[in-house]
Amino acid sequence: MRLKLLLPLLLLSSLTGCATTSLQTFDKIYAAALTTDDLVVQAATAALNAGLISSAQAVSIQKITTDASNLLMAANTAFTAGNSVAANQDVTAATATLVAMSLCLTAKPLTIATFAACAAAVPVLPVAS
Repeated sequence: MRLKLLLPLLLLSSLTGCATTSLQTFDKIYAAALTTDDLVVQAATAALNAGLISSAQAVSIQKITTDASNLLMAANTAFTAGNSVAANQDVTAATATLVAMSLCLTAKPLTIATFAACAAAVPVLPVAS
């Protein structure tokens, strides 16, 4: 599971520092962010089922992944409308939060307490416009 989470994170970290000036580049970053969102959901589900995180923590993760997904949809809409600056800002914000959350979920040892400490530092997502 850890390797599955790290691959899109490596792609995201290599791409998010670049300005997305082409549709192909934006599409790659957007797709990687969506994949990371899905992997965070899967990792959270596995952690909850294994008793490594609490149900309240799982609900918090669900809210974060839903908000990140909404922000990514707003980014795609902004990019389609020609507003690449807003699109880049939204993708970067969603990516930063998802990467931080995935790192919390892959921390060793993963316990309710270690997850809580790590999750406290996860960046807050802006509201999708």
